[in-house]
This record gives sequence, structure tokens and C-alpha cells, in this order.
Amino acid sequence: MLEQHQDILTILELCDILMIGRNRAYELLETGVLKGFLSSDTYIFMIRPL
Repeated sequence: MLEQHQDILTILELCDILMIGRNRAYELLETGVLKGFLSSDTYIFMIRPL
């Protein structure tokens, strides 16, 4: 499934893939279930190691 997506995703792209809402994605980020970093004003998620 993730093979058809780019290696770096924004939170909205991640929500589309996981079929969850933005609030749920931020909740998973805050609890450490998802790992991401803040770049400017957007969270970035890497789905494959560089």
C-alpha cells in the first residue's frame, strides 16, 4: 500500500492513507505512536528510512 506513496508525507497525506482524522493523527503523534517532526508549520512523517 505504501509503495505507491512518496517517502515523506504531510499529516493530511498520512490521514488519507490511514483513513483517520487530523485530530486522531495529532493524538497519535502526541502519544508517540506516530513519529514525525515539525518543519516550519507542518508535521512531516517519513515512512521509509533514508
